[in-house]
Amino acid sequence: MNTRFWITLAFGLLGSCGLSGCVNQGIVDKIAAQEKTFEAKQKELESKLESTGAVVYTTEDVPAGSVFKKDQMEERQVDTDRVPIDAMTSIAVVQGRKSKFDIPKGQIISQHDIAVLKPWNKK
Repeated sequence: MNTRFWITLAFGLLGSCGLSGCVNQGIVDKIAAQEKTFEAKQKELESKLESTGAVVYTTEDVPAGSVFKKDQMEERQVDTDRVPIDAMTSIAVVQGRKSKFDIPKGQIISQHDIAVLKPWNKK
């Protein structure tokens, strides 16, 4: 075999090794970027699981048609995954409004428990 053959073969092997190295590095970089994205999303989900939200509970029985008083309610912090969608989250929003139903002590006050406000100018 001649020298030219060996030189061509050597450059061919070096070229293919270099090309595979570049491709390999590109793949490694892509995987590293995906891992960072995954870790960020995982941390975000974990923080949501560990977060809490305020919910308004009754501290005594509230009869239907009565006006909610501040001393009949308390705000408690609960895990956000346990907060009902329609739960009231602030005593200030509930206070002074009328109860639509009988609400027993210890129950979460929901939007459907509160009577609808009537328009001011309606006769």
